[in-house]
Amino acid sequence: MKLSELVELRNQLEQLDVDQAKLNAQIDLNKIMFVAQASTNADLLTKLQTDYQQVQTDFDQFKVTAQQILSELNKQINEQASYWFQESYRLYDQEMSKFETTDYILNRRLTMPTDAMELIRGRLRMHANWKYPGMIIRPGLEDFVEELVCYDPLYLVDQSHDLLLPCLQKFNPLYQNRLRSYSIKESLNLPILEKIPNNQFGVVFAYNFFNFKPLDLMRRYLTEIYQKLRPGGILIMTFNDGDQRRAVEEVENHFACYTPGRLVKEMSHSIGYTEVFRWSHPNEASMCIELKKAGELASLRGGQTLAIVQDKIIDTNKKTL
Repeated sequence: MKLSELVELRNQLEQLDVDQAKLNAQIDLNKIMFVAQASTNADLLTKLQTDYQQVQTDFDQFKVTAQQILSELNKQINEQASYWFQESYRLYDQEMSKFETTDYILNRRLTMPTDAMELIRGRLRMHANWKYPGMIIRPGLEDFVEELVCYDPLYLVDQSHDLLLPCLQKFNPLYQNRLRSYSIKESLNLPILEKIPNNQFGVVFAYNFFNFKPLDLMRRYLTEIYQKLRPGGILIMTFNDGDQRRAVEEVENHFACYTPGRLVKEMSHSIGYTEVFRWSHPNEASMCIELKKAGELASLRGGQTLAIVQDKIIDTNKKTL
């Protein structure tokens, strides 16, 4: 079986509850036992009671066998996963990071359902606050930046200035001067976001960015973003959830990196994040999660700064008033 087929089979088995099936059977069998007590045949009643106990034992054995099958599936998944982790890094290192053009990256857009897109926008609006700086990694051609313009300042981050241009050009020159645009260089061994200040951001948003990063590089980013967030700050991100068949098919077709949601969750917890929200769907490759840095957001800003530009008045003696 291919990895995508194994993952689908595991997910189906995990959704089936043997204990619930046992409970439903007990309810119906208890009704039968209650009605059968009106019978005057003591031997048959005794046999019925014995058979009832055997059914409970069989359910318990059935659960054990089902768990053994699930364990075997996980073993097969893990055996194949090691190859796809390596293949994801090869894909990133030899193809994505070297041959992808700016136009290709910008036009490689996710096809998430409309309700999911609106859900993400709603989460961004819920956290929007001018008291804190915000950051969006790979704003691309999407319009999510419109939900983030209240942040002061707003940082735009990507691997080249050309990737940021479509977003920058959405705004007039006056607002562009308020934006902070940064080009970064990715590395597993060197800091990626070193030019960006620590403990500053209320929200960091990365949509359709980590879908194309191998797990080790994602760990590097999440660790550094944790340093950039204020206590209580939020990271909202999407990634290719390798715990779903659709996402694994993307991996098998060499279109995205293999990043299982279970491992991303374990990794984020080990860094210090708490998961506060997630959206996923069995028929979708991408998962959206919201991770919170420990602590509570705080700001010294008491009111939003207003700038007034005035012309100087010059008297006849050339004195500035």
